Amino acid sequence: METSELAKKVGVSNRTMRRWEEGEYRRLPAESRQAELAQALLVSPASVREALLANGSNE
Repeated sequence: METSELAKKVGVSNRTMRRWEEGEYRRLPAESRQAELAQALLVSPASVREALLANGSNE
């Protein structure tokens, strides 16, 4: 799934989605956004959280 398509499904800007993908954020997205990402990607919310943490969060 392309970044722009995923961003649209989750309801965030392309820029925000790219930052999440590239690990350029100060804190994790809200749990509700993580759940939306998980649903769009057909994975568990825990998988999304783990990927975000592994990708560079400063949480």
